Amino acid sequence: MRQKVVFGIFCSLCLLLSGSGQATTLNELKVGVRILDFMMAPPRGKTPLAVIYDGENKASVADAQTIQEWVNSGVSSVRAELVPSLVDAHRLDEVPAFKIAIVASGTTQALDKRILDYALKNHALTISSDLSCLQAGKCVVGIASSPRVEVIINRSVASSYRVEFSEAFRMMVREY
Repeated sequence: MRQKVVFGIFCSLCLLLSGSGQATTLNELKVGVRILDFMMAPPRGKTPLAVIYDGENKASVADAQTIQEWVNSGVSSVRAELVPSLVDAHRLDEVPAFKIAIVASGTTQALDKRILDYALKNHALTISSDLSCLQAGKCVVGIASSPRVEVIINRSVASSYRVEFSEAFRMMVREY
């Protein structure tokens, strides 16, 4: 019996640490864009949003397209009207600077350095519902929606990207 419990805990931890790998949900997206309002210098007005995906992964492409559709249909922050653009992570060196990026689920580890370099260079807030993005150090914010909604901030990545949040917000989230 003890072995089954230990194995169950081990499997749960492996799932958590490997990231969701699942497509972004509408609820996760809504939570993600609301985070913008808690930045020390929140975006206002029309704000470009990069939706970064892995062009070689069909699931990642589909997730990015869904995110773009939801944002175009009105999912936005209080102060900013987000204008999404699909950005293939393989071509990040060819796109203009975005200050806000949502990393679609399914981007492979091979793209971690490209995304990290892009975000560092542009001081971009990077958000994903795929927790492996947060754990790999390429995302500032990770959003988990199961079993309950949880926002996790990678403090060291936020600092290196020069992304700051209000103190009140930081008290409401978990820091990694």
